[in-house]
Amino acid sequence: MKPINEMYVVEGVDATDPKSPGAVRIIEGDFEGVKYQYGEVKFIENDDGTCGLKFRYAVHDNPNDANTESSEFIEIAGLILTEMIDEILKEAEETNISFDEIEDDAIIRDRVRELKEEQDKERSV
Repeated sequence: MKPINEMYVVEGVDATDPKSPGAVRIIEGDFEGVKYQYGEVKFIENDDGTCGLKFRYAVHDNPNDANTESSEFIEIAGLILTEMIDEILKEAEETNISFDEIEDDAIIRDRVRELKEEQDKERSV
């Protein structure tokens, strides 16, 4: 399997509108061609004490009728989401800029900010 960052691209939900909110299109593997968008994302604590992600998503395009409700799809979508969050945080850390200055997809940026605030609140409790 290719590295996860080579399995997807981020593009507008509406291909004719370059300013439309970002969506993920899988370009490799069993779910090739599936285009979806993340909704609500939450950090959760697993029973073993590790941190996980819980998220919602909406499928916008599924040209091969892949099972986008399968555990395999959800695992891939989770790996992609983790990769995207890591990249945004890495970019912010490397350039020492605030989240307001990140020029990536506004929805992702806003959601990462919300997740960071939630995580900071949980740490202070």
